[in-house]
Amino acid sequence: MTVPKSMDTSEDVPVTSSKKAAENIDQEAVKEEVQRLVSTAESGGLAQATEGLLAIEKRGRLAEDPVSTKLACCSLMELLYKQQNYKDAQEKLVLLTKRRGQLKEVVRAMVRQCMEFLDEMGRETKEEMIRTLQGITEGKIYVEIERARITRQLAAMKEQEGDIGEAANILQEVAVETFGSMAKVEKIAYILEQVRLCLEKKDYVRAQILSRKVSPRAFVVRKTTKKGESTGEIGIEGTSIEEPAKGTPSLEELKIQYYSLMIQYHLHEKNYVEVCRSYRAILDTPGIAADPTAWEDALKHAAWYAVLAPRDSDQVTLLDATKADSRMESMPVYKSLLSHFSKDEILWWNVLSQEFADEMASQTDVFDEDRKQAFRLRVVQHNIYTISSFYSHISMPRLAQILELSEAEAEKHLCDMVSERGLAAKIDRASGTIKFGGVKPKTAVLNEWSSKISKLLQTLESTCEMISKEQQQYALASRS
Repeated sequence: MTVPKSMDTSEDVPVTSSKKAAENIDQEAVKEEVQRLVSTAESGGLAQATEGLLAIEKRGRLAEDPVSTKLACCSLMELLYKQQNYKDAQEKLVLLTKRRGQLKEVVRAMVRQCMEFLDEMGRETKEEMIRTLQGITEGKIYVEIERARITRQLAAMKEQEGDIGEAANILQEVAVETFGSMAKVEKIAYILEQVRLCLEKKDYVRAQILSRKVSPRAFVVRKTTKKGESTGEIGIEGTSIEEPAKGTPSLEELKIQYYSLMIQYHLHEKNYVEVCRSYRAILDTPGIAADPTAWEDALKHAAWYAVLAPRDSDQVTLLDATKADSRMESMPVYKSLLSHFSKDEILWWNVLSQEFADEMASQTDVFDEDRKQAFRLRVVQHNIYTISSFYSHISMPRLAQILELSEAEAEKHLCDMVSERGLAAKIDRASGTIKFGGVKPKTAVLNEWSSKISKLLQTLESTCEMISKEQQQYALASRS
């Protein structure tokens, strides 16, 4: 089968070349020749100009001269795009990048040039060009950043069409965390975009997996560096770092975006402790701390979710830390809320719900029906913990009276707390009483038994010594 000359790639067999071959090329003459061919194309001789530029490209490629080769290829691409000959441009792009011995600098330059023209194309043409560029850049490390950027553009197009699932699937194919030359902020922004699309798709499992690729320590900016330590960003194995794409958010903006996405995920999982942590992390952002409206809103949310979280050591720590925030002095209502739950005192639901009714009504994004029920439950649990700290025994009717519940509801909440191992208690149904304090751990019982046995043996040994002494004294007395 005869292959047309314009599509023949076997003719470009690399010959023995060296730096001398590249040095022998007169760059000024090449520029003049390219300009002449461009003028010819503008005068209507596009075919003649194309053949001439391809000849210059071949000559420069065989001489391993990136300057002349890049100039010829980029000029050809620009000519085709100016005349909106997109189909021919894609064919020539594939042809030039797949030629044997093509220089990496030339491939990268052509890919980047084509990316600049994407905004000027129509919807279908743009997608075709992106697909072509994806095929060219696949498996090439030196254009991995360009491949990631065009993939993100394709995902954005699918999202604009309303196909969130396809957009998420397209973007998940790129693992930017392995890119050595991509800037840190662009990596984080890319991963957060993947997380956002997964949350939009309701794929919470994959969203959590992707979010773990970003460590909260990545948002910490070191103010000082050690002597002799470089302050610049260094890539994997010392590779140079590319400038982030235009429009990439700052590290502070990415931090707020990261924790906002984590709040969405943790709210779905009803993990209110992590939601509170996320709001407290947002509070530590300089931009939020400088905006009174922003930090007040974040602090209010942190306070509510600290109260809504089930009681454990983490919840108590977050509650105390939020209460100790100096900015709470300007929010007496929320300081009172945290004080109620940090003290061992009975909270009467009717009084408490009226005291904070206005705040609950204003926080519509916090209090849906489920969280209103969760707030009521936390009040009940707080009261049970308080009762257990003051009573060793209590009757079920009295417990129900204090909790403002029926006996069945009071028993249910008590059993739930015991089954979750948040409280130790035993219910005597026959007598209708509750005993707080559970069975001792096996290790504690064993230690107590060992201690008692040791004390018994010491007493026995002391008794034996006293009996022996008595016997010896009696024997001496009888001999005399």
